[in-house]
Amino acid sequence: MTNYNAVSKDSALSRVIPSRVDGEEPPAQERESLRRREILRRLTRLRMTPGVDCSAMKYIESRTRVRYKETDQMGIAHHSNYIVWFEIGRTDLCRATGIPYAEIERRGYILVVTEIGCRYRTPFRYDDEVLIRTSVGEMGSRLMKFTYELFDAEGREKRANGFSAHVWLDLQSRKPVRADAEVVRAFEAFLAETQRRPGA
Repeated sequence: MTNYNAVSKDSALSRVIPSRVDGEEPPAQERESLRRREILRRLTRLRMTPGVDCSAMKYIESRTRVRYKETDQMGIAHHSNYIVWFEIGRTDLCRATGIPYAEIERRGYILVVTEIGCRYRTPFRYDDEVLIRTSVGEMGSRLMKFTYELFDAEGREKRANGFSAHVWLDLQSRKPVRADAEVVRAFEAFLAETQRRPGA
């Protein structure tokens, strides 16, 4: 029999952890499932905190092409690919700060997606070149928001735009934490510079 009233006091999340009335530990899978649900519940209550002023919307540009496998029966790029293109832009932006995302994970942090959205305007088709402009929309001590604009190859026609919200977690514990100070400084320095393209 499981008692769901026991509260773990060693967790910053104060998450509810089941305990057995007979003194036995609940299955690890059950504990992990409850822990994840509690983390997600807490994350939905978080809000962006004031941080770096990103109103200038400095951006970096990335490019990719629509592959044949990315098109659907209607002959256009499937909507799920836009989220992948957002990730390309986000990863390039991290690299442009001087601290690639792989380095962020080596430091013991992960930046997980808590919300994502996309507004589709004009479709891309097979072999179209996609110009991705990525900006930092908001930046706080625990949360970040990236914004994206997708253009045709010449950058004249905006075909989609969107955003993704993220929270910093400790790589091992998967608990929300403050961002690494050096990473924050790298983003601040990047945002203070004039607009540039990767490698410029």
